[in-house]
Amino acid sequence: MAGIAAGSESQREPTTRNLGRRRAAGIYGAIITAAILDTAGGHLSTAALVVSVVVTLLVYWLAEEYAEVLGEQVEGGPACPAGHPSGEH
Repeated sequence: MAGIAAGSESQREPTTRNLGRRRAAGIYGAIITAAILDTAGGHLSTAALVVSVVVTLLVYWLAEEYAEVLGEQVEGGPACPAGHPSGEH
């Protein structure tokens, strides 16, 4: 994601590894959603259940994106686009 913002040509075309990673994240999100529905489905109203699922998936997505940024830093890749204030050292 940061590579796309930085204009990296290799990140513009999805690789098999990136597609596999995104597919795995989608499957994991579906498993989390199913677990929430199973656990709270009979105890919450529909509106509360929808809010629970959306908030949980949002937190999961933010954690996944944060982990991706940290992983790029560990690999030595760009964490922020060039010229971005937090990317200048």
